[in-house]
Amino acid sequence: TSEAGGSNLTLRLDMSNVSELELVNNTTGMTVARGALEEVDGVCVVGADNASDTLTVDITLPFWLKEGIVFDGGEAGYDTLIVVGPKNGEARYTAIGTDSGLIDISTAEESILISFSGLEPVDISGLASYTFSPASALPQSAGDTLDPASAVDLTISGDGAGTSSITGTIGGVPFEQVNLFDVRSLAIDLSGGGDATIAIDGPSLALPVTGQTITIVGGAGDTTLAVSGSYRSLGVTVSGPDEGSLSLDCSSITFSNIDTIQFPDSSGSVIYESGAGPDTISIVDIPDQAIAGGTVQLQISGGGETVQLADPTVGLTIAGGAGDDEITVLSVDGAWAAGAGLAIDGQMGTAAVTVGGSVVFEGNEFTAIAETITIASGPTIGSATDRAG
Repeated sequence: TSEAGGSNLTLRLDMSNVSELELVNNTTGMTVARGALEEVDGVCVVGADNASDTLTVDITLPFWLKEGIVFDGGEAGYDTLIVVGPKNGEARYTAIGTDSGLIDISTAEESILISFSGLEPVDISGLASYTFSPASALPQSAGDTLDPASAVDLTISGDGAGTSSITGTIGGVPFEQVNLFDVRSLAIDLSGGGDATIAIDGPSLALPVTGQTITIVGGAGDTTLAVSGSYRSLGVTVSGPDEGSLSLDCSSITFSNIDTIQFPDSSGSVIYESGAGPDTISIVDIPDQAIAGGTVQLQISGGGETVQLADPTVGLTIAGGAGDDEITVLSVDGAWAAGAGLAIDGQMGTAAVTVGGSVVFEGNEFTAIAETITIASGPTIGSATDRAG
């Protein structure tokens, strides 16, 4: 049981004798409890009411307990659970009540179950991967409940110093913030939910989380993914009707079950690559829509997810992939940057490119590589290069 004023404790193996499990008071440096690991089946830590308690479970030196770890933060106060390591471990987080849940930490060899209640944020670090799903979230208030099948609104952001946070609501009810540090792979799995909006704050977030992967699976309803930030090179690759990947300079995000992807900040060079099958792709100017501090002005649709983006500053390339594609430029934004080009490459399939009569692209270069290129009467194109096969 924690002290009346709250405690800051760490459960770990004794680094000088890894056969001993110890509970250490981080404030005093004193060992609160100790036991031979082979004789300990489980650990239970109960926090003080009306006080702030922190329990760090340090599995950097891995240990496994048959009956797991229980942490009850107590009533009120600001109580925190921190889980560290192991480096090759995976974490799955599941809510089982209004203020309680389970974290299953596993490696290829073993696993340990941590159950908790009465907590505020949950901090996860030093793991190979972490998976977030609506069923894994905890409501901020004990009187609230979360419906995993309802609409989800997520924000993934960072503090600029390596810690990433997941915040938002499920069915309009805020869930507890999850903080991630030194987690090499992040998965957002909304497949069991309804409509979803996912906002990634690119400028504050180290993408991927610590240099490896972010995977996003959208909900069963309409799912919108909005990625803020300006990138020198921005790529969208469609690998199927509802899946693909994003390249953001040197970082990447894989996705599936996403209906609309939005980039509200202008990037330099933008490349959109369609899938292997035959696609009908259109590029059209849309009314300016303010999103996350930026504006989307142009829409690309037909190859997979609908992509909405701010006008590029260097240029836009549409790559047709391996299928027989029909690519139509219906209109472009009137504020398109001077000198920013538009290139269409049919690539390996038999491609047909059409430029609609309302296209005004004066002062910019338009390049098309296709078996058939049709330019309707009426468009204004400053410089056109015909490289039809």
